[in-house]
Amino acid sequence: MKKLLISFGFLMCAILFLVSCEKEADGLTDDQEVPKVVLDNLDRLGFSTDGVKRFRDGFLVEGDIYMDEEQLLSQPTELRVPYQEQYHTFNLVRRTPRTLKVWVNPSLAQIFIDATDSAVARYNVEPLDLTFVRVTKKGGSDIQIDPDPSVGLASAGFPTNGGKPYKNILVNPNAPVSNVPTWTTIIAHEIGHCIGFRHTDWYDRSISGCPGGGSEGQETNGIGAVHIPGTPDKTDPDADPGSWMLSCIGATSNRPFTFADSVALDYLY
Repeated sequence: MKKLLISFGFLMCAILFLVSCEKEADGLTDDQEVPKVVLDNLDRLGFSTDGVKRFRDGFLVEGDIYMDEEQLLSQPTELRVPYQEQYHTFNLVRRTPRTLKVWVNPSLAQIFIDATDSAVARYNVEPLDLTFVRVTKKGGSDIQIDPDPSVGLASAGFPTNGGKPYKNILVNPNAPVSNVPTWTTIIAHEIGHCIGFRHTDWYDRSISGCPGGGSEGQETNGIGAVHIPGTPDKTDPDADPGSWMLSCIGATSNRPFTFADSVALDYLY
């Protein structure tokens, strides 16, 4: 599963203080020992093992990715040589066409409601088999946006094995982001994770300016990083570096869907 990052120069799936595009944080502790087999497997998958923390039923990796314990206790296999393309996870939202209801915790400031409405509108302009709608009642919602100051910027996860979108997006209400367009991009990014998108630059996070750069890893027996046909690679002179699924983003940046983003969305849904 996934997360985000931000610094004063870069902010997206994490903050310079590192962010999370993935899970809930009330199980996060710094003092619980991370098993060596988990660290070894993270290293084999190309993830940084610095600062790995227990996070609910799994682990928070690179401040931007959530992976459950079962995934990290399994043995990774060969890695794929990556290019700058769009990627999705093995699990996707099923039983389409369908409408996904997005609920925003009313304790959050108006900027988060406005940004969610804008993010929903971005998706609904695309000719997808998924329609998004913000609802005011939590019951029956498919995606819930809640505050959590323990995430760097925001966090989310990937679809379930049963084809449901990931349910919980966490946002840091204290993050140094104060404009609707940037929060719109962040929330659209997290929704992207919820429906199965990986980071466009998962293989080299330095592309979007993530501190430390590095690879998030790609495994054939885990969450997967499957190339989406029709999206460009790094050898394409027309490749667009402005994807909404890049790992990191500037504190005042806005990333509406690029042409390649639209191709990727339309291909999957």
